[in-house]
Amino acid sequence: MEANTTGAPIAHPDLVIEPAMRRKMLAMDFLVHARNDPGSSRRTVDEYISVARRHGLTVDEIAAGLGTSSALVTAAIADGGS
Repeated sequence: MEANTTGAPIAHPDLVIEPAMRRKMLAMDFLVHARNDPGSSRRTVDEYISVARRHGLTVDEIAAGLGTSSALVTAAIADGGS
């Protein structure tokens, strides 16, 4: 399947991924990359959380992507980081 850069739903015989879900999936991938390779970026955890929230991820989804607890993500948000 070719890459879809149009923002249109991704078609698959058994699956259609709407643009909002696609953005969430890309944001989750972004968080997992940050968790797996923390030295590769100059961004802070607060910046990662902020990007993920702008893309519609919930606190639980952000926590899963970063490999941490929802309580820590909530605390980071409450601390004014995101």
